[in-house]
Amino acid sequence: MSDKPKKLWCGSAKPIDNPKFEPGSFKVHLCLSDIPEHTTYMRGNDKMCTLDMFLRQEPSPKGMTHGLAVDTWKPPEPRQDAQAPPPPQAPPPAPGPHVETDDSIDEIPF
Repeated sequence: MSDKPKKLWCGSAKPIDNPKFEPGSFKVHLCLSDIPEHTTYMRGNDKMCTLDMFLRQEPSPKGMTHGLAVDTWKPPEPRQDAQAPPPPQAPPPAPGPHVETDDSIDEIPF
């Protein structure tokens, strides 16, 4: 049995066959009510959603050659029992010219 999440289909697309548009352009039909609220996020003041576009096995009766699905991937939650990694240590000082720092030397010899 597969543990892959079910795809949330939300639209379709087909290539635009019109010389006014650049090659590789698509006409996209998107059903906003098919996009669940938990898959959206805010970027500044803009409400965003990531979609995946897939090539259909066969074109639809209306000529749609691609399908759109909501990208439901989320980064894994950090485990509660895992210890936090130790903070990075400062690198050792770079080797340089040897300077003698003796507090008992008070006078300059010249």
